[in-house]
Amino acid sequence: MHPRIEAGANAWFWGVPLPSGVYNTLVFMDPRDLRAMGGSLQDKFHAMLASSTLLPSGCSAELLGPIQASDATPYVDEDCVTGDSIKVGDAEMALDPLASSGVQRAIQSALLGSVVGNTLIHRPRSRDLAQRFYRENLAEASDRRRSWARGYYAQVASTQATRFWRERGGPNDLAAVSRPEPAPPGPPAALRPRGDDIARAVALLDA
Repeated sequence: MHPRIEAGANAWFWGVPLPSGVYNTLVFMDPRDLRAMGGSLQDKFHAMLASSTLLPSGCSAELLGPIQASDATPYVDEDCVTGDSIKVGDAEMALDPLASSGVQRAIQSALLGSVVGNTLIHRPRSRDLAQRFYRENLAEASDRRRSWARGYYAQVASTQATRFWRERGGPNDLAAVSRPEPAPPGPPAALRPRGDDIARAVALLDA
């Protein structure tokens, strides 16, 4: 039971079969294209799915629930930490799903947030340093993962130059997914935070 990702002309698709026989699937597309399509949200979903090869040929699938549309736009909350509060996970930053590192980053932010939070509470003289450290780490993490995602979009745009891929890719980002470092983590590393992040966090706590 392995997830499958497919690049379409104006969208990308994600799907995974479950042991129960249920098939979970998502379509990521530009909201302008979604609004331009006719019919209900369910009609649009079926039309997009029919344009892909995500489901096996001749497969007869039945919807188990209503179709839902959600905003997957990446964002960063620059006000992620104050003297008496700190945000972690999706509250501080949402990643482009194509970067494929949301769980890893959420765990990283929880680990770092606990260290910074401890500093805010027990070392008030270091509050400014702790807040600056957390904001800088967030900015670096956001830039790195945006670069990963742009690189993936740019790879597809190099062979399928539609607006969807061109607008999300960039000519200078093809190297972002070919350099050995930094590289997006694979599944075995998804639960392991970067060692340098932890080292920096511990150093901040012990300062």
